[in-house]
Amino acid sequence: MDIVVVGAGIAGLAAAHLFRVDGHAVTVVERDKDADRTAGYRLHLDPTALAVLKKALPDHTFSALEYSGTRGEAFTHLVVLDEQGRTRLRIPRGDESLMIGRRPLRRILLRELGDAVRWGVHAARVSHDNDRVSIRDQADRVIAEGDLVVVADGTGSLIAADVIGRPTARPAGVIGIAGRTPLTADTCPVVPDDLWRGPGFVVGPRATTAFLATHRPEANPTHAEVSPDLEDPYLLWSLVLDGEDRPRSDLLRRALAATTSWSDPLRELVRRSDPDSVDAFVFYRPVDLTGWPAGRVAVVGDAAHPIPPTAGIGASIAIADVGDLAAALRSSGDPTTAAEAMQQPMLRRAAQAQRSSSRVLAARSALRREALRRPVLGAVLPTLDRAIRLQTSKRD
Repeated sequence: MDIVVVGAGIAGLAAAHLFRVDGHAVTVVERDKDADRTAGYRLHLDPTALAVLKKALPDHTFSALEYSGTRGEAFTHLVVLDEQGRTRLRIPRGDESLMIGRRPLRRILLRELGDAVRWGVHAARVSHDNDRVSIRDQADRVIAEGDLVVVADGTGSLIAADVIGRPTARPAGVIGIAGRTPLTADTCPVVPDDLWRGPGFVVGPRATTAFLATHRPEANPTHAEVSPDLEDPYLLWSLVLDGEDRPRSDLLRRALAATTSWSDPLRELVRRSDPDSVDAFVFYRPVDLTGWPAGRVAVVGDAAHPIPPTAGIGASIAIADVGDLAAALRSSGDPTTAAEAMQQPMLRRAAQAQRSSSRVLAARSALRREALRRPVLGAVLPTLDRAIRLQTSKRD
């Protein structure tokens, strides 16, 4: 079977590997000119996503992926901090998730695909011709065709809108400004202690909320044979601010202006960011979590159901989507049946992820009121933290 994947992001590349393992011919079309244009920061791959990737990748490539990220001691809890960097709550975590940078993950997934990926191709819509589906560009020229098309080109996908009959994304009312701060002898001493064992949220006045996480993949001589793709250690910071338009200039200045209430050490971590790493992005929600008409087209990941990044699960959800699609195609052998069968599990998963993400944004909105934020951070969360630690000590 000939399968065309639109989008060489994480979900699209995972799909390409899965279909090739099952013996299908795969072509991936991608609007980026090359992989160096990869945007984004650290990703959280949950056990379900890792199980899909393990099925899809050769053993040495999956090992390279594992050794390029961090797990275990790097994610024993999730913490809530106040604007002074003091821990207010620790929430224990115990799963086998993997944290890995988007750039190394994408580069690893590109291994073995070679000429199957066509760069600089702008897909705009699909057309159907008997038992084949064609991908067309904005000039209506055919750029690829196959028995099944998988749309995985992210939020704002033109093809997803064409297939479903409406845009799939709407602004969530908040934006993010994020960056990476190198972890050096100067910056490590000012990182709050609890961030070495898991990510955290800073809850500051006036709804100034941020996500912070250290990322320290470590080289190991015994892993050299699998060629891991290691990033230099860094602290990821991501501010959540009100707005619907993506700012395009003075991003670091904007971030520092938004954090004037933070302690000097926390602001120093933002100030020492790698300037080239600082970027801004709009948070999107799904317009409506419904499927699409039966046919030889499947839409997955953010192209179908954009998830605000507050829950950190978007990549895992998208990989699970393509895992369901590949399993349905393996079972039925029919692209139309497979594209229809994967919709309900995908939409249920997306709805659950949307609820998780919405709870974070709702909590941020509620804590905008200082009369609520102060007692929550000053008394409620520390009391809950002590109760969790007492319960944990009893179990131990």
